[in-house]
Amino acid sequence: MISEPKIRAAVIGLGNIGFMFDLDPLRTGTWSHVRAYAGISHTFLAGVAELDMEKVALFRCHYPGVPAYGNVGELMERCRPEIVSICTPTATHYPVLKELLRYPVKGIFCEKPLSFHIDEAAAMVRMCEERGIVLAVNHTRRWDEQFLYVKKVVQGGGIGKVRTIGMIYPGRIFNIGTHLVDALRMIVGREPIRVSGLAAAPDQDDPDVSGWLQMDDHTVCTLGCVGRRENLVFELDFIGEEGRVRILDNGATIEKYLFRESSSFSGYRELTSETVETVAGRDRLVEAVRDVAVVAGGGKGPVKCTGRDGLSALRIVRALISSADQEGLPISLLPHEG
Repeated sequence: MISEPKIRAAVIGLGNIGFMFDLDPLRTGTWSHVRAYAGISHTFLAGVAELDMEKVALFRCHYPGVPAYGNVGELMERCRPEIVSICTPTATHYPVLKELLRYPVKGIFCEKPLSFHIDEAAAMVRMCEERGIVLAVNHTRRWDEQFLYVKKVVQGGGIGKVRTIGMIYPGRIFNIGTHLVDALRMIVGREPIRVSGLAAAPDQDDPDVSGWLQMDDHTVCTLGCVGRRENLVFELDFIGEEGRVRILDNGATIEKYLFRESSSFSGYRELTSETVETVAGRDRLVEAVRDVAVVAGGGKGPVKCTGRDGLSALRIVRALISSADQEGLPISLLPHEG
């Protein structure tokens, strides 16, 4: 039996998500693009690019057989990858993607957010769509089976009509808040139409923003920011007419409750704990790069988190920041194109 050729993959940027996270001895599983590509049968890690020569030297110690280059052009000319991960700082995503479009790439897997600026992010989406290039954004909860289980419960009516939602994150609305906003959109399958934000330190490049979002079915979602960025808090809480489901411990714990006849008050119902189905714990980043590789290689799409999903999350975050800059003035999110 002849096996299909592997798709040639490359990683640009050897920072935390590109490479360094997997050097943390406390982490288990796969946390970087490099290890994800190197560890699945669909892809062959053809090369990497990084400006910091200390990181390059460290990379070569762990992956001695993989070429490492000091710039994007040399990587693309010599390795000719078919899919490329952009793991550089956010401000560089747009120019790096534009340079990649000079080459015959089939897929681009960009770290979140796509950009700090909506016009750049929209241009990135448009340019890839015009060329038939798969553009995926690494909002990894889209590939997390725990979050997908909660999506199934919520959209399948498992807690009845959702009436209120609560979200908590540590801080950094661009870096972490976009994950939370995208997870919200995925789980409820709806869009916010109005937001209000308050920032603890609005002059920061990546501010800590709290606030609320009103969804298009008028459900209200609160957004709470812990304000200590090293605190690993990432939670979502959905309360419906028939029950409640919560995501705790960054997705490691799922709690589900149903309203049943109260044993203490006649004519009332109270929440009772339900057994949660066991969800297999596959590495979400591995599932993400596999998804990108399959779709870019001609498989059925779209990818689970498209460029347009990333653009939508950025629009919401930008509206929250704009509201915070105006002391919480509600901002409407009107339907848009492009």
